[in-house]
Amino acid sequence: MQNIEEIYDKYFETVNKYLFCLTRDADTAENLTQETFYRAVKNINKFKGKCSISTWLCEIAKNAFYDECKKTYENMKKDLKTSTITSKQEINYIKKYNSKMKILKLIIFIVLIAVIIVLGRRAIIIISLQNKIAEYSASTNYHMTEYVYEGIYYKINEVYCKDNQSLTTITTNESGVKKIAKYSDGEKANIYIDANDNNVALLNNEASAAPNYEGIYNSLETKGIWDFILNIIKTRITTANVNGKQCYKVDDFYSPNILIAGEGERTIYIDKETGLLVRTFGGTIKNKNGTFTIVNDYQYEFGTVTDEDLKEPDLANYIIQDNNQI
Repeated sequence: MQNIEEIYDKYFETVNKYLFCLTRDADTAENLTQETFYRAVKNINKFKGKCSISTWLCEIAKNAFYDECKKTYENMKKDLKTSTITSKQEINYIKKYNSKMKILKLIIFIVLIAVIIVLGRRAIIIISLQNKIAEYSASTNYHMTEYVYEGIYYKINEVYCKDNQSLTTITTNESGVKKIAKYSDGEKANIYIDANDNNVALLNNEASAAPNYEGIYNSLETKGIWDFILNIIKTRITTANVNGKQCYKVDDFYSPNILIAGEGERTIYIDKETGLLVRTFGGTIKNKNGTFTIVNDYQYEFGTVTDEDLKEPDLANYIIQDNNQI
């Protein structure tokens, strides 16, 4: 029998080509060829010559190939198992993440719906009140009384209106002036001042002369759509009972028709049925008498004003002054 070196030189290419046909990979065929000749050397004594050396070597090469395939298969199973475990962990993580995202989206959706409902409710209430007050602000016969409390001082403002005629009065407990009354026909106005020392009548003034009290107005009026939207967002609306009336309590609603002196939160109370202003509360003022909050209460009567209510006082009780002294 030929020695192993001769066999190697003679059959190396044959075995390598055979293995390349099996593996279709040059590097793998090269490694298995080396393994084939290594096994041939170890088992050279088992060769009985019943077949050719090339056949015997190819049989060893085939077994080496099968062993390599088994080894590769086992490694693939191991890798697949590891990959499966990792994949399951990733899948579980993704499921948990998706579940949390669904909950978060649901919460956001619920909050958004709640916000829309709250803002929608505010808008509906304010628009409804604006429509109601419009019916009363067009009235030509009414009597409105405003009570203003400023700490230890108070004022009572009254407006009587009948067609083009009106009477505006201011009564106070402050020292000096006790009462101011303005009678107007829409063009001219006579003003009567009741003081501690003298009563004075200022005749034939312009109708716009002080005191110039507007009377009934829309306390929820805004300057435009954007002002309305901003008020809807920041205001708070609840219910309350004021002076026996069921009211909406509206906090921090800013209207050009409501001017509350002082600093701090502003609260207005509006009658649910009529949309009329019932009370304003807010505005902290500091002076020598201390710190206090201004409270304004309002009362209304419609269709009750007569000519007798608008009758001017007797001039004999007043000192008449030129209207330029206003």
